[in-house]
Amino acid sequence: MAQQIINAGHTANDGSNDILRGHFGKADANFTELYTGVAAAQTDATKALTFRGVLVKLSTQQNGANYSSTASVPFDTEVYDTVGFSLSSGVITIPAGVSWVLPFGRAAVGMHSANTNITAEFYKNGAQLDPRAHNAEYTGSGAPTIVVPGYPVNVSAGDTMSLRLNTSDTDISVFTASFFGLTVLA
Repeated sequence: MAQQIINAGHTANDGSNDILRGHFGKADANFTELYTGVAAAQTDATKALTFRGVLVKLSTQQNGANYSSTASVPFDTEVYDTVGFSLSSGVITIPAGVSWVLPFGRAAVGMHSANTNITAEFYKNGAQLDPRAHNAEYTGSGAPTIVVPGYPVNVSAGDTMSLRLNTSDTDISVFTASFFGLTVLA
């Protein structure tokens, strides 16, 4: 409906205006259209803001772990899964209907050797994603938390994604504060 203009007349009491009942009828129609549009916009915004994705974590701390050959962190617990991903030994399999994901992760580790380098990296189908964009590293000792940045990744049903660690320290701890997730973009 086009906006209905309320005709107030040219001058007071000249008789060219809408009658009072007509004023309120047009005002009511205009507000009804406005509120209907607002309600539709709120519904669309809610749909647009609905999160889709998966988040996995470790249920128990890993001690004495050896990641010298770049192994997947064995995440074993789904915190949430809104799309139907599958999880096996820390590897997430992409379900049908998902074409773009944004990986994110955090590795909370305890290292025992001094000045040791550790890298956390995202992998797709067993191959490392671009290391300039999908990894983070730390050199030292102690208990660093490595937050791994992610960028959109094109995927297909059946593809696999994982968060892997690589270090020369063959005796590290991976804490339960570690997690790995995928946000579905399309």
